[in-house]
Amino acid sequence: MRGRGPALLSNALEAASPHPPCRGGRQMSRKMGKNASGAGRLLAASVLLVALCGVPAARAAEQETAGGGRTGGGDAEPAEQGKREAAASPELFSTATTALGIDVFRALAGKGRGNLAISPFSIEAALGMTRLGARGRTAEEMDAVLHIEEEAAFHTSAAAAWERLEAVAKGPLELAAANRIFVEERLHLRPEFVERTATLYHAPVERTPFGRDPEGSRMRINTWVEKQTQSHIRDLLPPRSIDPMTRLVLVDALYFSGRWASRFERSRTRPAPFQAYGERRVKVPMMRQEGTFKYAEVEGAQVLEMPYQGGALSMVIVLPREPTGLPALERALSAETLDRWLSALSPRRVRVSLPRFTLRPKRSIPLGSTLKTLGMPTAFTPEADFTGMIEAAGDRGGLFIDAAFHQVFVEVREEGTRAAAATAVVIRTRGGGGHRQLKPVVFRADRPFLFLIRDTKSQLLLFLGRVTHPRA
Repeated sequence: MRGRGPALLSNALEAASPHPPCRGGRQMSRKMGKNASGAGRLLAASVLLVALCGVPAARAAEQETAGGGRTGGGDAEPAEQGKREAAASPELFSTATTALGIDVFRALAGKGRGNLAISPFSIEAALGMTRLGARGRTAEEMDAVLHIEEEAAFHTSAAAAWERLEAVAKGPLELAAANRIFVEERLHLRPEFVERTATLYHAPVERTPFGRDPEGSRMRINTWVEKQTQSHIRDLLPPRSIDPMTRLVLVDALYFSGRWASRFERSRTRPAPFQAYGERRVKVPMMRQEGTFKYAEVEGAQVLEMPYQGGALSMVIVLPREPTGLPALERALSAETLDRWLSALSPRRVRVSLPRFTLRPKRSIPLGSTLKTLGMPTAFTPEADFTGMIEAAGDRGGLFIDAAFHQVFVEVREEGTRAAAATAVVIRTRGGGGHRQLKPVVFRADRPFLFLIRDTKSQLLLFLGRVTHPRA
């Protein structure tokens, strides 16, 4: 749709399969402002999937009610709890998202020197849905990794974050998100889990034949992800990642399209040298413009913030002073450091040179070892407890995380940016203002740098990455 009436969250979009989704969660698919075409729009999509495998449940199917999106019956108490949780501020969720995003980014950055990008928002949102079903030590470790101090307040704040993104979508941007829970057709979910994921994360349930057709189910989910991310994330779930013991796949997707508030003139783009990691200088298309932007000089780096139309979202670029200074910046990166950098920003006349760049993944990144190292190893063992999601079959329901995958696409052009991200976590069974005018400062991004895309009001961190070679 086009026009002035759309909202951000399209959590109940039509799935690729002809099978209808179970009712639960709001259905929203709204796009704000004019659709930008080609490289002239900013598109960001982020998906997080959590797949759970386990022993078949005794009940063949949940009951669905037309009014409440419930599965398996039950009284109205879970729905009322979800409604109470849904009215809050996004601050807690935003703070936790930034902390987790930086933890994951630093862990991955230390494994190589190539280009890298993640979506902290999507990872936190999908793992947040998963946390609703965790219990015992599994829940405690997830709380530590997700930076959750008090669970109810965290989920309340998550709901507020989604509402904030809805508000952002009412500006001159295209913004959409979708959550969905793909469920084995014979599995019985706990009614309170269904209600809270629907109310807090707007995630409907869709029956999926994991047991009868695991490969078809994998392709079905990948097709859904591809649709939500405008075909930029393909084959998120690799071959053999889904088998007959898969029981749930929780999916979060984010799409963003917009233009720079001050766009680069294509006629001013010229080839220029860029000092790539471990290489001689390479020629890249360097975009140029001069204007007033928020800018700061911090220890060892320059920081530049470039807003998108409407000012609700922006890209922040952290450029090291030295061509080889990116590793030191990454070591210094923390939630506190990022807050200091952003707090130091103030309007300044800046002469900007920024390369066109594209980060296009060849395959998904395995995340399992990173999450275990960050502090949630129990979730990856037969001792994991996800009985808050399903009626337990055994002491803890027989579920544990087997693998996790992540994939991101980012493209920056004169008019804007396109980006997409996706993550899959597969869980298996253990049985199977005014300022003085100064001379413009020079911000020339001709060496590796960090970048992030954030909500300027809630500080919600949507994307975080680095560019070490614009043409890699």
